[in-house]
Amino acid sequence: MKFEIAFNGLPPSELMPNRLRRLHWLQRARVEREARQDAQLITMEKLQRCHWEVPSKAVISFRFEVPDRRRRDTAELVSACKAWIDGIVDAGVLEDDNCWRLAIGGADVVLSDKPRTILEIVETERA
Repeated sequence: MKFEIAFNGLPPSELMPNRLRRLHWLQRARVEREARQDAQLITMEKLQRCHWEVPSKAVISFRFEVPDRRRRDTAELVSACKAWIDGIVDAGVLEDDNCWRLAIGGADVVLSDKPRTILEIVETERA
């Protein structure tokens, strides 16, 4: 089974690892909390429209749609999605996001009219 979640825009720039060093921890915590809550709400809305059983193991892949050819660090974009992944776990799509339950798949950056991030979760094994 496959579960896909789309977010308008790229992950918050405040959550990029290189930027974290320059932010006060309170500001970072606020942005993380908001991103996590947004992801949980978006995921719960999507869950109401489709049938999904929580897998024991899954792979998550990332597609970052960008409007220009600026240089972007793909690993940094994936890392900034951590709060969104936590929100997806909070919504109940995944049992946990530890290394035994969730593997990181690929990450693509593609050109598009407007920025968007798509997370695709694919079940790899059922309990």
